[in-house]
Amino acid sequence: MGTTTSPAPPMEDFFANEVAKKQKAMEESNRQLEIANRSTAESVGRGTRAFGTGMNDAIGSAIGAIPDLAASGMNAVLNLGRRAGGYSPDAQTFGKPGQYTKWTQDALNSVGDTLSGGHLNPDTPTERNLYSVGHGVGDTVATLGPAGTVARLSRGARGALGEVGGARQALVEGGDMATSVQPGSMTNSVASNLSANPFMQTTAGAVGGSVEQATGSKWGGLAGAAAVPLGAGVFRGLVSPGLSQLNPEQARLRDLLLAEGVPISPGAQSGSKPMKTVESVLENLPFTGGPAAADAEARRVAFNKAALKKAGETEADYATPGIAGDVENKGVVQKALDRSGGKMQDIYARNDLNLDPATMQPIAESLATAKRTMSDEAFGVVKGKYDDFVDKILNQPSGGTYVPGPAYKQLDSDLSRMIRTGTDPAVKETLLEMRNALRDGFGRNIANQEEGAALAEARRQYASGKVIEGAMDKGTPYTLAGNIPPSGLIEQLKKGTGNFVAKGAGDLRDLAAAGKTFLTETIPNSGTAQRAFWQSLLTGGAIGGGFAHDPMTALITGGTSLALPTIAQTIMRSDAGKRWLTNQAAASMPGQPTAGMWGATQVDRLPGLMDPIPAPRKQRYEYDVTPTR
Repeated sequence: MGTTTSPAPPMEDFFANEVAKKQKAMEESNRQLEIANRSTAESVGRGTRAFGTGMNDAIGSAIGAIPDLAASGMNAVLNLGRRAGGYSPDAQTFGKPGQYTKWTQDALNSVGDTLSGGHLNPDTPTERNLYSVGHGVGDTVATLGPAGTVARLSRGARGALGEVGGARQALVEGGDMATSVQPGSMTNSVASNLSANPFMQTTAGAVGGSVEQATGSKWGGLAGAAAVPLGAGVFRGLVSPGLSQLNPEQARLRDLLLAEGVPISPGAQSGSKPMKTVESVLENLPFTGGPAAADAEARRVAFNKAALKKAGETEADYATPGIAGDVENKGVVQKALDRSGGKMQDIYARNDLNLDPATMQPIAESLATAKRTMSDEAFGVVKGKYDDFVDKILNQPSGGTYVPGPAYKQLDSDLSRMIRTGTDPAVKETLLEMRNALRDGFGRNIANQEEGAALAEARRQYASGKVIEGAMDKGTPYTLAGNIPPSGLIEQLKKGTGNFVAKGAGDLRDLAAAGKTFLTETIPNSGTAQRAFWQSLLTGGAIGGGFAHDPMTALITGGTSLALPTIAQTIMRSDAGKRWLTNQAAASMPGQPTAGMWGATQVDRLPGLMDPIPAPRKQRYEYDVTPTR
């Protein structure tokens, strides 16, 4: 079977093609020479214009797409009628495809084109890349502008609709658009997400445009845009691994503990769950369990000292209990109570409670309120203690009434005990008002300001000592070892009044709340997936398992599994490591990427879903080296 060959092209066509190719090559050579002869200022100016043109074209596409879409729909409806009437269905009465987009782009570029003497056609790789970067930024701006407006509208929608029922109802009945942008609506959520982190979105758009131009791939542009927030998130985590997860109240309590000299682990300081899990794992591994236990003991001792300091004890590390019947060994807390009680006793012995209207008026008002609002049984308790107070009142020779200091001291102790041990919140509240009124009156009677301040301090110390005493009366291994339990302190504080802790009352309130928040283990000791993950990672379990049948490799990986936790713990316990793990330098950087970060602004790079970014210009030199037949 013979071979068939194509006939040779006519000679005149061959020569025409050769002439055309040489002419195009000469034009390209002249263009390259023109580019090479451009000054630096001209190149910078053209690059700036390329960026601006790309940005304007993107914004123009977003603006012009709306009328283009409307025109397309109206043309379609019109052509349906024309087809039905037997006319050509190709009318473009309302505009050609893309006409409004082109008009908008030309309008946005008109100032630059007029000043520069014509439209810019980027003709170098740098200019084309700058055009794509500008187009990416324009995509972002075109998304951020409307989204930010809708987000602001949605945030203000509740106020716009009004809290007055009539006005609000009238607007709601007038249409659904107003309610669709209210806080919590889908419109609100989408708009807020799209308008978040404008700087990051703009950077992502610029990078996406540049990468697409360099790679010629929309997938590459999308990956480049996505890499910006993802990379920023990784960088943020490396700079500040322990960014605070605490709310303002938790942060306040953390700072209070640190100010009291109580050390807090990096995980607890930041609230980072992964970091707290790592710390918990290290507590139960060989070679790291000992140092972790020592750190925990140091925290307990520091908390003990901070609590005992509130009771006037500054030397003891533990609230060591006393021995029953041994007056020489009363225990740390009892000795503190004796000291503060002795100070109060001395001051009471030297001063009397002079009764004046400022003291008696609030007591009378409180008693009247109790009689009106309480049951007979409850009021009987209050009335009984009031009668006890009246029985202690004496007449002064010079006129007026008073209660002797020692008698007032006994009355104050009785009131405090009833407040602490009572069960009826209303009774306790009324007795508390009586006690506070009497204390205020007694304080006004003390002429020596230093003695008045000493009495107030002794009262606070005694009250704190009684709270600690109650908290230690548990008989648990923790308390028997002399450690003060934060939860026990809170329980005792609640006994003061029904809402004692909520009111923030009590010298130990904040310290107890801080201890409960930061010194209580919250990660289970076994069985959780997060613990299993970190334990495997720290001990090399994910690596060593594959070499179980190789003794030498198993020995190496086994040594590694023991070394890695020690290295990690050494870093976490060092001063430099603690500063690194708890620094907040990256707190202002954007965190996790959101859909609005790059997804919406880069959606035009998803192949097949939308038109690609327009080329900055149509190539002027298209080479066809195939001879014309």
